[in-house]
Amino acid sequence: MPTSPAAPWKKWWLPAVKVAVSAGLLYGLARSLNLGELRTIFAQLPLWAFLLGCLAFVLQTLVLAWRWRIVMTALGTPLAFGRLLPIMFIGIFFNQVLPTSFGGDALRMWHVYRAGVRHDAAILGVLLERISGIIGLTLMVAAGTWYLWADLGDAWLRLVLLAALPATLGGTLLLMTLDRIPGRWRQWRPLGDFLRVSADLRRIVLEPRYAVPLLGLSLAGNALAALSVYAFTVGLGLPISAWACLALVPAAVLAMLIPISFAGWGLREAAMVVLFGYLGVAPDVALALSIAFGLALIVAALPGCVLWLLDRSSAQPGTQS
Repeated sequence: MPTSPAAPWKKWWLPAVKVAVSAGLLYGLARSLNLGELRTIFAQLPLWAFLLGCLAFVLQTLVLAWRWRIVMTALGTPLAFGRLLPIMFIGIFFNQVLPTSFGGDALRMWHVYRAGVRHDAAILGVLLERISGIIGLTLMVAAGTWYLWADLGDAWLRLVLLAALPATLGGTLLLMTLDRIPGRWRQWRPLGDFLRVSADLRRIVLEPRYAVPLLGLSLAGNALAALSVYAFTVGLGLPISAWACLALVPAAVLAMLIPISFAGWGLREAAMVVLFGYLGVAPDVALALSIAFGLALIVAALPGCVLWLLDRSSAQPGTQS
């Protein structure tokens, strides 16, 4: 059948909306701040501090690849760390250049599928790796809220930040028990894919040999993102401790996961301005920290772009490459 004229519009409207949301948030922040002062702040950021921030994200990629390896092993489809690391770099790069923070995950699924992993294991491996990361992230958000309880004077903000953890744990528990629901509900087609997640998620969460290292790696990965911001604060001579960065940055990263902007841009900046404002950081400085965060993340992900360009394999899906 011929393609309807509305088809291209339907394909691009959501990415266009996300770009508009990011642009609108950044424009709103820019209008309320002194852009000349922002340029001055960037000029004062030492190169060594920016490179340290990039290094933190490179190390984070190593941590995430190892976490993914543990998940794939738990699924009975182990892949070597050296095989997963370049795929993780590629996935992170495309997460930065595609409209959604999850766009690179589809490429990760495709690459491991092409490496000979069953399609269901390829999908579940990425999904469960993501879930383990979000659990660690929300734990850090809750701990950070408790640590800075007196500084975060807004009761509603504290409530929202604390609510992320029970919401994540509740959703995880629901996924773990979906395959135990009565038979007539299991016939409902939308539940089909989620039912396949339950048993594998239980195995990962309830078996210490998987759960403990996954939690540790999740905490380490999120801590590295926070330490990248700490490197920027040190470079700028800001009186912000590493503990404060560990407390606040995970909340900004959590905001990035809300799928309404382009790769989290705009949402992260707004969150950083609000959160660091409670510690007395000027809005233009907090905005500069957030932009440096985003740029360092892109620079650290550039090996993924190179690896993707060098990948000239013509292997068909499902074949061993």
